[in-house]
Amino acid sequence: MRFGKSSCLPSEFLELSPFLYADDKYWIPENRDLLRFLFSADHKYFEKNKVWLSAVDKKARLCGFFNPDLLINNKKAAYFGFWETIDELKVNKKLFLDFENWAKAQRAQVIYGPINFNTFHSYRIRLGLKKHEGCFLGEPYNPSYYEEILQNLGYNCDEKYVSYSSNESFKELLRQMATNKEHMLYDFEKGELELKSFNKDTWLKNLEKIYHLVDSIFKDNFGYSKISVNNFCKELGLPLAKKLCPKTSLFAEDKNKNIVAIALNFPDYSPLLRNGNKNKLSLVNISFDEHFGLLKKPLMLGKTGGVCKNYRKGGLLSALAIEAMCRGVKSYSDVMICLMREKNPIVKFSRPFATNIRQYGLFAKSV
Repeated sequence: MRFGKSSCLPSEFLELSPFLYADDKYWIPENRDLLRFLFSADHKYFEKNKVWLSAVDKKARLCGFFNPDLLINNKKAAYFGFWETIDELKVNKKLFLDFENWAKAQRAQVIYGPINFNTFHSYRIRLGLKKHEGCFLGEPYNPSYYEEILQNLGYNCDEKYVSYSSNESFKELLRQMATNKEHMLYDFEKGELELKSFNKDTWLKNLEKIYHLVDSIFKDNFGYSKISVNNFCKELGLPLAKKLCPKTSLFAEDKNKNIVAIALNFPDYSPLLRNGNKNKLSLVNISFDEHFGLLKKPLMLGKTGGVCKNYRKGGLLSALAIEAMCRGVKSYSDVMICLMREKNPIVKFSRPFATNIRQYGLFAKSV
């Protein structure tokens, strides 16, 4: 079905994931209220963009997204997302053929996925997943056969990403560094910037500033497409503010009160949300203040960091990252750097210190 402002999510779409992962204790149930918002007129995505959707009861589902302004490598691109399926190639051949024909009708030249609407939302699949590992909050989670199905459908892994935690020797170094100021790579006391901590109130107070900063930082990233300030505030305002870690989330502010760099970190709330938790909570109700203390061995997730263009040569991002990790080892059992593009220079630099390495793929196909 072609999806528009007045469309409703079919039951086959909503019921598939609970069916597929019914016996998986590590699966984190989807937030149906969020799904309904994303596919509603209130999301504002439908003002200029198009969505295609199809689902086969208890077998597979697939969405297609087309932003007419989006170019990747000078080619018009469409995305597929919200893909879930049983291990059956035949049903996916039909779904993807219908979607690809729709994408061609929009004059798309290349398809990327999985990407749910855009890169502000979940994207990529987990490669080589071992079920006993589970996933951290916000990490792609899928059966291991997804990669093979995509390859059989003619999709190639176009971009790879990694997450990893640091080995014990590096964590011990962080603990030692945290006792003094020698780890600071940027002299905030003598420089023109001030280092501050994010909490719920400071995030919400600066939300519009953050929106423009995020756009300026990430606008040249692979597959980035701008979202409206309205969507940003609804999706990344209070819902994010409640969950971020005030102990380790940082920003740098200049003398004119402009935010020029951010480092956002979160506890991994997944143990409280997983299917196997008899007292599992809903993500919409999670907050740092209420639920951090319930985590027995809290894992810190280093999710997002960036610096505006004028300050990128001074080591500011590295300074924020090291400071956040030094603070993190005081309050968390482990620190994980999340979902970095494998081509990122930081990945190459930090490989010797990495353990528990996880890989993800973003797939592409010309049409």
